[in-house]
Amino acid sequence: GSYTTYLFSKGRDKILKKVGEESTEVIIGGKANDKNETVYEIADLAYHLMVLMVDMGISVKDIQYVEAFERGSRLMISNRRVISKWKFSEVMQVLPQSLFLQCHRAFAVNLSEVTSIRKYEFALKSKTVIPISKGRYADVQRVFAEYLNN
Repeated sequence: GSYTTYLFSKGRDKILKKVGEESTEVIIGGKANDKNETVYEIADLAYHLMVLMVDMGISVKDIQYVEAFERGSRLMISNRRVISKWKFSEVMQVLPQSLFLQCHRAFAVNLSEVTSIRKYEFALKSKTVIPISKGRYADVQRVFAEYLNN
C-alpha cells in the first residue's frame, strides 16, 4: 500500500504526530536560514495537513485542480499554485473521488469548478483550460454528466 493508506490506517494520532514533526522541521529549517530545507519541509507539512483535512472531513473544495509537476504535484488552490513533493497519485488518494476527476494522466479537476466541457478540455471558473486525454474523453463526459445530474 501507499504511504497515504498507511497514515489513514494508523489513525488520527499518527497523522497529528506527522503534522507536529513536519511543523517542527519547518521551524528548524527557518531558524537555520536554510531556504531549500524549509521549502522541502513546508511541502511535507502541506501534504500531511491535507491528509488531516480529509481525515477530519474538512473541505478541499477550494482546490481547483491538481497537476503532476516534475516529481511531485502542483495544486491550484484559490488561484494560487502550491507545489508539493508528493506524487500526483498520492495526492489523488487523499482527495474525494466524488469531487475530483482525473481527466488526463497529469491532471485532475474539481468538478465544482468546471463551467464547460469542450472537445478534449475543461474550462474552469478561473478561465483556466485543463486538457482531457483522448482515451479518457468518453468516460470524462459520462462522469461529468452524472455529477451535473446529482
